[in-house]
Amino acid sequence: MFYSQHDIDFYEREIDITAQLEQARAEEARRQTQAAEDVQPAADPAPEPPVRRRIRPMRRLLATAAAAVLLSTGSIAAYDRLYVQPRFDALLAAGPQVQQVEFKPVSYGAQLTVPEIIDKALPSVVAVRVQGPWSTGTGSGVIMREDGTILTNQHVIAGAQSITVRTYDGVEHAARLIGADEKTDLAVLKIEAAGLKAATFGDSDRLVQGELAVAIGNPLDLSLEGSATQGIISGTSRQIEVYGRTMTYIQTDAAINPGNSGGALVNGRGEVIGINSVKVSSGDVEGLGFAIPVNIALPVAEELISHGYVSGRPSIGISVENRLYVPFSGAGQGVSVAQVTPGSGAEQAGIQPGDLIVALNGVETLSFDALNNEKDKYKPGDTVTLTLYRGTEQHQVDVVLGEMVG
Repeated sequence: MFYSQHDIDFYEREIDITAQLEQARAEEARRQTQAAEDVQPAADPAPEPPVRRRIRPMRRLLATAAAAVLLSTGSIAAYDRLYVQPRFDALLAAGPQVQQVEFKPVSYGAQLTVPEIIDKALPSVVAVRVQGPWSTGTGSGVIMREDGTILTNQHVIAGAQSITVRTYDGVEHAARLIGADEKTDLAVLKIEAAGLKAATFGDSDRLVQGELAVAIGNPLDLSLEGSATQGIISGTSRQIEVYGRTMTYIQTDAAINPGNSGGALVNGRGEVIGINSVKVSSGDVEGLGFAIPVNIALPVAEELISHGYVSGRPSIGISVENRLYVPFSGAGQGVSVAQVTPGSGAEQAGIQPGDLIVALNGVETLSFDALNNEKDKYKPGDTVTLTLYRGTEQHQVDVVLGEMVG
């Protein structure tokens, strides 16, 4: 710790005053003793100037600070307040140098304890078991409506031949798939059951970094169903690339493990604000979990309920594959057309299997993800220009975008 000359002078003055007070008390005690014995005191000799003790103030100060460290952090705090307070009072007395600031809490609505949060949200979280052609899997889901509509991840039910849902009361129900969307990794299931408790959904756009978060789901297998982990909102609106697709996620350090996918990320009011989806697994990384914000998930779910797919998305009308090297082509890299959908805008524009797409409206698109991202800036009915290579020849073709179905 560094002490200024001002601090040293302050403590030297304190030592002088203390010495003078001790001398005055001794003189007063001597006089009272003489009066009690009724002894006439002799004339006092001429007073001698007080002897100033040779104390090294900095050494004394550092020794005191060292003792405080050995005692406790609480003692250190009291020691600091003892010497800072007089100068702080002087600043206040000098005038309006300190501005009063009113702190407003960032939270909205009544905050619950963690047990209260779990008690409120847990009955709305279900366990999902899927049976595929070669294996089984488990995940989680959130009850959207009391009629048995359930929101989960698309990757939880991908490739499933049959789906079973176990509700909070332990009863298993056969589930049917209403719709799934690979782009947002969301799916909607339906079960026939009574007495279900629908989740209360919050506003994920109002999340504040640092506020409480509780993840509820079924990690690993159904023997651990209904597990809850506590953390905070580590970040909002994180742009993360997963399997070649860039998505917006809520970041949390609440543990999200395999089997938690499709479960609920809950705020301090017991409201579901995210659908648990992704965890970063690495020996060098801890506490990196991600959930799909409900303000993104719920509109997609409504589209799946209404149409079985998300309407309004543009489609070129082709299936493609990334090609890093294409022999006998004028381009070394691009998106290779594998199939053309009959009746699509691509077919009408004359696109053929084997064509190598390298740009859309002049923007380079050398990968499937880049082509999709650029295409999604437009809507069905818009006309876009694709730059492609057919062999060594470059072509530009105009394609009327259709609507993606399913």
